Amino acid sequence: MAFRKWKRPTVKQGGTLKTPIGLLAIEEISVVNSVSDVELAAAGYTDRLEFEKELSKSPGEHLYRIKFHLAGPDPRIDLRNADTLTPEDFEKIQSKLSKFDKSERYPGWATKVLNIIHDNPGKSAGWISDLLDIEKDWLKPSIRKLKEIGLTISLDVGYNISPRGNAYLQKQKK
Repeated sequence: MAFRKWKRPTVKQGGTLKTPIGLLAIEEISVVNSVSDVELAAAGYTDRLEFEKELSKSPGEHLYRIKFHLAGPDPRIDLRNADTLTPEDFEKIQSKLSKFDKSERYPGWATKVLNIIHDNPGKSAGWISDLLDIEKDWLKPSIRKLKEIGLTISLDVGYNISPRGNAYLQKQKK
């Protein structure tokens, strides 16, 4: 169980959410006016003060209760660890990067960012955005697109290239 303050939900009932602990299946989302102590404990809060402090950081208008269960491991883990690419895999990645690179705002960003992460592991989105003169708030979700196709790994601070990303870059250089 989790609680969030949102203007509108960012997840859907019946949907899934990829998280560092695995794939979460969203069972139910409902607007609530109050939260019991039992629900607070189920959501991982030690007390009401901690809960209220966390919620105060959110500008949302409504309080939502989200019920979910662990549906399995994060599928991006197997994808990013696949260090052998078939010609079809290579073409799919090439096609995705080409689409990303056609961004009207920052043409060529995906290929540049992938190579920067490869050459500078652990660097933050802020560092990369400064290097490329790209808005950090635009870049962070864009880097997540690279993660979605298995090319990068998010670290506590910054990013690293994945085994799949390395395999792609090695094939690209040939």
